[in-house]
Amino acid sequence: MLRSQRALIAIAVLAFALRLVYAAATGELRAPQVWETEQIATNLVEHHQFTFTYPHDPLTAQAYAEPMYPFIAAAVYLVTNHSVMAMVLLQLLVASTTVWLLGRVATLASSRGDAGVVAALLMAMHPGFIRYSCILHPLVFDTFFFVAAGGAIIRYRQLPTLRRALTAASVIGLGVLTRPTILLFLLPLVWIAWRTSNTLKTRLGRCAAVIALTFAVIAPWTIRNAIVLHHFVLTRSGSGFVFWLGHNPYTTGSAIDGSGTPIHFQAPPEFQKRIRGTDELTRDRIFFDDAKTYIRRDPAAAIVRIGNRLAYFWWFSPQWGISYSPAAKLVYVMWWMALLLLWIAGAAICRRFDVWFLSAMAFLVSCGQSIYYVEGRHRLSIEPLILPMAALGALWLLQSAASRLTRSRLR
Repeated sequence: MLRSQRALIAIAVLAFALRLVYAAATGELRAPQVWETEQIATNLVEHHQFTFTYPHDPLTAQAYAEPMYPFIAAAVYLVTNHSVMAMVLLQLLVASTTVWLLGRVATLASSRGDAGVVAALLMAMHPGFIRYSCILHPLVFDTFFFVAAGGAIIRYRQLPTLRRALTAASVIGLGVLTRPTILLFLLPLVWIAWRTSNTLKTRLGRCAAVIALTFAVIAPWTIRNAIVLHHFVLTRSGSGFVFWLGHNPYTTGSAIDGSGTPIHFQAPPEFQKRIRGTDELTRDRIFFDDAKTYIRRDPAAAIVRIGNRLAYFWWFSPQWGISYSPAAKLVYVMWWMALLLLWIAGAAICRRFDVWFLSAMAFLVSCGQSIYYVEGRHRLSIEPLILPMAALGALWLLQSAASRLTRSRLR
């Protein structure tokens, strides 16, 4: 076990080195790709405001995104005189820590140190994680909290103490402040709390405690939103819009069409006129109401669309990788096919409930995400949870190959 722990540290160092080399070679270390959160972080530093102004639009949103990533970026910029390289280096460190953490979680779930080492190695070499680690986007933090929450829930299932239950709830609550879909992890946590308690009173108490603590962690930001927007907004104001992206006459399952044009640009002029000039909550309500109307017209078709998006989640949508080079797309498709085959091999021989449980939690998130819309990065954030199963598959294949080689030599 000590050897595997040392191996995990070495793999985490390797992960950092691979990501650093990639960032330096592509120029992303000094000039990384940025997303909307960059504007919010800059506004926090320069104007002390958590705001985002839409391009080519007069609307300024005050709850455009979850708060954790913009505030961390703002803190880094405040200390380093707005050094994006410092933020990239921080992300590389978080990404490498996540590799180490996944190895520990895989070891915990499988009771095998070698499985933890292989799972960590798969994540360290994963081309998608290497690329996204140097893009200024919350995904690095999303992934960390998905792995941490998955591990905390497994620890609680193996030894169901109140302290471990509250630890898992705290991790989930913090994770919501960067990726709200992690809130779905409350379902398995509450299920474990219910099943592992002896009396009805204890069951109700523990379930209430984990739910209450999760939302208590989120509450300060929700209260801030209520003060600023005079309305209940859990983390962000755009949930109606992302729901509309998956339920409208122009939907592709993604936020863009086959040519890379945002879906909402295809809405009729009358609809676009309705949303322009409104505040962020009114605009979001218009999107949500329009999506509900569209669903009511043909509920069966809405279910089919959700099923299609679930398939896109675990494979590739027609719009996936539209900005990637053919070589980059080929590398990732081949890598993902290999992971799927390893997962299937692992599933064929795995008898450990907790390894299956991690994969089930990943599938739960994919179902929740498919109700809205799906991009490749959504799967990427929860892919580590299926790597323990893939690691078992890789070990089984290696052991089978070694056994055959030994038999052939004996002959």
